[in-house]
Amino acid sequence: MSQTASMNEASTQPTQNRVQTTEAQPLIKSATPIALALVAVAAVGFFFSHTIAVVALLGAALVIAVRASFAHHVANDFADMYRARALHAQGKQPKDHAEFVYLRSSEMLARPQLLTGYALAQVQELNAWAKVEFEHA
Repeated sequence: MSQTASMNEASTQPTQNRVQTTEAQPLIKSATPIALALVAVAAVGFFFSHTIAVVALLGAALVIAVRASFAHHVANDFADMYRARALHAQGKQPKDHAEFVYLRSSEMLARPQLLTGYALAQVQELNAWAKVEFEHA
């Protein structure tokens, strides 16, 4: 009977080893303020000239499209760098993978104004790791 009671207690107790989930962090700064400013210009421009409104709305769409494209490339760069780091850890062409991560992260550090603080910290960490690994390989 005590075995049944202990099984019931075990099934009602919360699991201690739960996996912590983290929220997805943005990688690049938002284009929303720029797009909203252009939409406001379009609204005001509508009363003066429809051409101004159309140009401002096209500008807002272009800003959003460019930022989305850049975000896609940044996400791919992160995936490539983490994949190269994993291959480096497996010992598959370690110098080549460290060099790839170092060069790619250096390129990303050349334009830090577009990255969020989280993404910038990740790139700096990858760059520091790759620099050490590349120099010692």
